[in-house]
Amino acid sequence: MTITTSAIKFAYWVPNVSGGLVVSNIEQRTDC
Repeated sequence: MTITTSAIKFAYWVPNVSGGLVVSNIEQRTDC
């Protein structure tokens, strides 16, 4: 459970620094 939460938070703060590229990829992946 901790790993999942960490992965989600990691994927959330990473895009914040990158510019939101990861978030777009995750959102698209979830939509698929």
